[in-house]
Amino acid sequence: FRTDGREARELAALPRLLEGCDRFIDVGANIGQYMFFANRWLFNAEILGIEANPRLLPIIDANCRRAEQEAEHGNKFVVENCAIVDGAKEVDFFVDPLPDRSSIFGAGGGAMKTTVRGRSLDDFFRPSRKTIIKIDIEGAEYRAVRSARRFLSSNHTEFFMELHHWGDP
Repeated sequence: FRTDGREARELAALPRLLEGCDRFIDVGANIGQYMFFANRWLFNAEILGIEANPRLLPIIDANCRRAEQEAEHGNKFVVENCAIVDGAKEVDFFVDPLPDRSSIFGAGGGAMKTTVRGRSLDDFFRPSRKTIIKIDIEGAEYRAVRSARRFLSSNHTEFFMELHHWGDP
């Protein structure tokens, strides 16, 4: 992975954001880039990647193994295949040939529709653990935030979110 690419500024802020963190949750993990870099700065923490695109799971797993080999910090990697939405339900998900364009809202020509399990973000809540949640889910951010009431009312959670102008109004 390179730190001078499209998300260079965000990756540069990661060490400061993760200070004192016990848990990092990457909603919309894509290929696991943020999980990889979080491993450099966390020690004995849980690094959870949540990704709806089933085609990306083997890549995320490989990048987590690569992160562990580069820096063994005692972190526990967990990967969940689901979409974060405002409730437990099955969701149509559109897998685009370009992995950063896949979403629940459809994509350009060539996207393949599949069904994935939908879960609320609060399903992953753990009391009293300082948690940083990165969200980049291509327009479904509002649904994710609506599903995070327990996180939002806690005093030990911070959000790091990319907002999109399409998707949820």
